Amino acid sequence: SCGGYLAGRREMIEYFKVHAPGFVYSAGISPANTGAAIGALRKMISEPERVSRLQGLAKLFYELCKTNGLDTLDATGECAVIPVIVGDFYKAMKVSSMLLDQGIHVQPITYPAVTAGTDRLRFFLSSLHTREQIEFTVATCAKILIAVEQ
Repeated sequence: SCGGYLAGRREMIEYFKVHAPGFVYSAGISPANTGAAIGALRKMISEPERVSRLQGLAKLFYELCKTNGLDTLDATGECAVIPVIVGDFYKAMKVSSMLLDQGIHVQPITYPAVTAGTDRLRFFLSSLHTREQIEFTVATCAKILIAVEQ
């Protein structure tokens, strides 16, 4: 999705208009993205088990990362987007490529999007992932990171 939407009391909206950088709220959300967002919210309300399942998978992913010694920065497992810090641009690119060779698609996030030296892999979880996929992903990531370090 692109653009932004701000809802709240008039005072808060006026505050953001004045104090937020101009580009943050300058692009309106497209009708297609609005429809997709509304559809996603409706799905979450009508099928709350998806949200519960995703929360459980995020916690599992996080706990397995910690067990395997992976640095998740300040993630706590309460969000379905979990970073794994790899440290530098080239390592992030290499590990991402090696994971793709194993059937795991994860985006490397590098400087200038993040502070230099905190380059990372950003994992996006879904309620449709299986426990086995989560276990395989974390174990494979840990194995590849060890191999790249040597």
